[in-house]
Amino acid sequence: MKHQSAESSNSIEVGQRYMVSWRNGEKYAAEIIEHRPFKKVRDSKGPDDNQDSDPADFEYYVHYSGFDRRLDEWVSLDRIDHHVLPGTAPGRDGTRHKIRKSKRKFDELTDAVKDSQEVLATFEKEYEEITKVKNISTIELGRYE
Repeated sequence: MKHQSAESSNSIEVGQRYMVSWRNGEKYAAEIIEHRPFKKVRDSKGPDDNQDSDPADFEYYVHYSGFDRRLDEWVSLDRIDHHVLPGTAPGRDGTRHKIRKSKRKFDELTDAVKDSQEVLATFEKEYEEITKVKNISTIELGRYE
């Protein structure tokens, strides 16, 4: 979902990083996660009219780099500095690193599951040996008086 306008020099693209004014007015590096039209624009236009809209008609969901995701928020265009931060060219969004990192986590988890299955099988064998049914052929109870 990228939004580009050929006429506008201040187009904002999803996946790019910009300096964004936070609630206290200080600027922090933030990544644009999503964009949507303002509610008043959504109500006045049809669902297919968003392609030729002005970037100011949108609000942008941003994640502040280095901050918790709970602080992510929807911001208007006037809070975003329109200069793209370096290292955020298309294709350099870290997806390869994220994929490699998630694959590594997956491999670690599957190895842990395999190890835990082996340990579980060992415990089951020990438990079976301990609780095995034993048949007793005779019982001798001493002298009865």
